[in-house]
Amino acid sequence: VLGIWLLPVYGPLVLAPWAFLFVESLARRARGPHTTGSVLLLGLALAVPLLALLAPPLLNDLDSLTGKISGGEPIHWLVVLQVADLFTGTGDARLRWVVLAIALGGALLTARRSPSLVGYLALVFGVQLAALLVANPVLIHSSITLARYLLPLQPVLLLGVAVALGSCDAWLGRGRLPASLPLSALVLSAVLFARGPLPSLLERPNSFTNHAWHQYGYDGALKAGLARMWGRRKPDLPAFFGELAERDPGSLRVLEAPWFTPWHRVKMRESQAFHHQHVSVGFVGRGLNPGHELPLGGEFRLRSFVDVGDHDEVVQRGFDYVVFHNNLKRELKHNDHLRFFRLDEHFEEYEQRFGPPVFKDRRLTVFAVR
Repeated sequence: VLGIWLLPVYGPLVLAPWAFLFVESLARRARGPHTTGSVLLLGLALAVPLLALLAPPLLNDLDSLTGKISGGEPIHWLVVLQVADLFTGTGDARLRWVVLAIALGGALLTARRSPSLVGYLALVFGVQLAALLVANPVLIHSSITLARYLLPLQPVLLLGVAVALGSCDAWLGRGRLPASLPLSALVLSAVLFARGPLPSLLERPNSFTNHAWHQYGYDGALKAGLARMWGRRKPDLPAFFGELAERDPGSLRVLEAPWFTPWHRVKMRESQAFHHQHVSVGFVGRGLNPGHELPLGGEFRLRSFVDVGDHDEVVQRGFDYVVFHNNLKRELKHNDHLRFFRLDEHFEEYEQRFGPPVFKDRRLTVFAVR
């Protein structure tokens, strides 16, 4: 019940088991003893709290729910592969297929031992998938959204892997060969970790570990293919970032401002991945960028965010450069939620304290502050 309340798209998945039991009880009724009455009582016990939880938000704002239906775009097969990467925990295409093959083997073994269980799971998840395709909710073409809608499938995937590994362990034991289920599971986990997202995600410096680039998928080739399909070109970075890249990785501290909060539009990740220096986000304050900044100090103490107008703080934090994006709206493109604002006042104050900019072009104005 709470699953449907938290994410209504799980409705078919939650209700399908009850429908399965109800149809099964009706089939038994024709042959003798049955449990139809008990199943109906179970349905009533499910319906009452479900109505109590869902009725208020639906009656208050039905448009918020219906507005998400039929707004999705076609699901590309590369996105399906990204979902498989999210579920298997690897960005290695070969390892992805190995894990899926192991899970399929486990499913076939389970089907031999308990065909009714596999049929039940196939029905439940088939209903959920069919409902998703019919509803076509907003952003279903996004891998992380599709994975969230299919998240209950992951334990079943892991169950298939566990069954397959357990069967291999038993088979090796019958042949009097060294067998160890914990060891095989540990080896598989170690390989998945080594070929998964964490090693690259935890590389330092990386100030943007929760950026969409890291979360939508783990296979760089898949992400590049989708970027080309969606018409996204390789980023054309300002020449200053090339100068930073020539220095030893992690040897400089850079403060960049301003920024735009949507996680997939934070372009600082791309430049940091190129130059490999420490990056913090600068708030320009003064009411210039209110939709994407908080008042620092007081209750808001954010270690990686600095007010560029507080020159003493900038110096005390040991930054080498303050990088201003002259026109972030033009730089990001296609963003109606970001307005243009001038930074002339900041430029004048920085020139008075730190001297003229060490780099300036159409996109950036850079000051050396140490």
